[in-house]
Amino acid sequence: AHKKRIESMRKKGVNFQSSKVEDRLFEILKTAFKEVHRHVEINGWDIDFYIEDNDTYINMNGIYWHGRDVTNEQLTESSTKQSKTILGTKIRDDLREKWFKENKKKLVIIWEDELDIAIERLCK
Repeated sequence: AHKKRIESMRKKGVNFQSSKVEDRLFEILKTAFKEVHRHVEINGWDIDFYIEDNDTYINMNGIYWHGRDVTNEQLTESSTKQSKTILGTKIRDDLREKWFKENKKKLVIIWEDELDIAIERLCK
């Protein structure tokens, strides 16, 4: 279902949600690599970037919505809608990372506050 939604959105010319940080990373990746694709689907997940040159997938994670500064236990104990959404995102992120590792595919997670460091490493 997710794959069909992405394909349908692309056909209709719908813009994918992106942040200024994500847009900045995309522009830098395009200057550093020959083939960079945005919003690619793999195993039902929408991954922010795919670099064909070195067969690498990159996902840009925001600190708040991906729950970097909070534990699963804290989120479980909270009764807010946001906490449940963030917990779901963290669980999905863990499953995605496990799948990439098991299938020997390279997934780089870049946290929004570590963008400059990540760009320096990616472009070496």
